Amino acid sequence: MTGRDESNGSKRRSRWFYALCGALALTGAGLLFASAGPRAGSVSTAGAGSSGSLHRPAANAAGGSAAFPAGSDTLGISRGPRDAPVVVREFGDYQCPACGSFYPTGRKIEDTYVKTGRVRFVFFDFPIVSVHPNALAAAQAARCAGRQGTYWAMHDRLFEKQSTWSDLEDPVPAFGRYAEAIGIDPQRLVRCVRSGSTRAAVERSMRFGMSLGVRSTPTIVVGNTGIAGAVDWPRMREMIERRLDAVAGGSGSGTPDGGPGRRPAGPGGRP
Repeated sequence: MTGRDESNGSKRRSRWFYALCGALALTGAGLLFASAGPRAGSVSTAGAGSSGSLHRPAANAAGGSAAFPAGSDTLGISRGPRDAPVVVREFGDYQCPACGSFYPTGRKIEDTYVKTGRVRFVFFDFPIVSVHPNALAAAQAARCAGRQGTYWAMHDRLFEKQSTWSDLEDPVPAFGRYAEAIGIDPQRLVRCVRSGSTRAAVERSMRFGMSLGVRSTPTIVVGNTGIAGAVDWPRMREMIERRLDAVAGGSGSGTPDGGPGRRPAGPGGRP
């Protein structure tokens, strides 16, 4: 097989992977999920227009919930102390308007809880390219910036400039300009994105979300409880405070979310 044949085969496999992501109604793995409702505007892997509801496993419908597999946090990018009592996780798509709507809430989580050491925040890539064709390149750009120690700066810039790059036929030059704006080598970032060297990491993150039953963005998980849709700040704060109280009280599901021996990606965001 020639190099071109191998490249074409890889592209075909990737197209199949994302086609499946865009078509399957996925089953869950024991987490308790709810819906933020139609107003949240989440985008589903089943296509645009979904209310964002997720599969609810029978065990959880009866009132139980399985622990989030914290050892898999390395598939995402973390910020905040590794020993924070509560972990908030987002499965997101950089081109998703609802994820853009959730972004200010994410910043409030950082300012209120992450910087005070009470929460660790983990972002998992979940690009739904069937409706957001530039989302994969954006996820790769953020991880490429992470290789220069500035994942979160690029993460923030991508959401802040979402309306600028989302409809471009080729968004990569724009990502290069953002790289320059945040003080890293733009040519190196563009080469990284074009090479696809972070694509496998993005796809591993998405497969992990699929295995949990995630099928829309954003999906937010606080401790072991997930909710689909752009959760507003008052509701997000209520969920986090309730989880902090449970952990502090040590009753029921009061085990700290990170689990023992967790070593998530550092604040520089190196994937």
